[in-house]
Amino acid sequence: MNKPNKMNMEIRISNLKDGNHFYKFENNAEDFEIEEVEFKSGIITNVELIKTGTQYDLKAKLTGTYVMDCERCLEKYELPFDINFELVYKTDFKGEFINNDKDIDPNLVFISPNTHHIDIKNDVRDYLIINIPMRKIPDELNDKCLVCGKEISNEINDEQNNEINPVWEKLLKNKNN
Repeated sequence: MNKPNKMNMEIRISNLKDGNHFYKFENNAEDFEIEEVEFKSGIITNVELIKTGTQYDLKAKLTGTYVMDCERCLEKYELPFDINFELVYKTDFKGEFINNDKDIDPNLVFISPNTHHIDIKNDVRDYLIINIPMRKIPDELNDKCLVCGKEISNEINDEQNNEINPVWEKLLKNKNN
């Protein structure tokens, strides 16, 4: 396995022999410029690159921990992630598919025969963003939030029993009449 690479996420493919090659990248969250969520610590990317002729099959595994604010109680909580993705890089000798607007397969990337490096930083960033949960609510057990310990049913009922704004109350009375 190659040494951890903290500077970039480029894999040199020129003169690479056929077979399996392993890489490990350790990056700070700031390297990816993701503002939607915080990260507890660095993001580790383990890559297996399988070269077969003029094709490169890249299998990546991202591990780390998101730090989010609970949408119910606004307490911070941690959510570990383990994201796997696969991309196939294929050499396009005729130049038919490079810079082509037609999407053949989102996991298939055509590269020039003159390509010396594959940079996976943007792909890793995209997969980190795609896997951020839409609802930022921690797990619950026996109707209790595992972060704050509050009973979920009470929190939901409290929200439903809120007083109606007097302005809306008048409008609702007029609507019912």
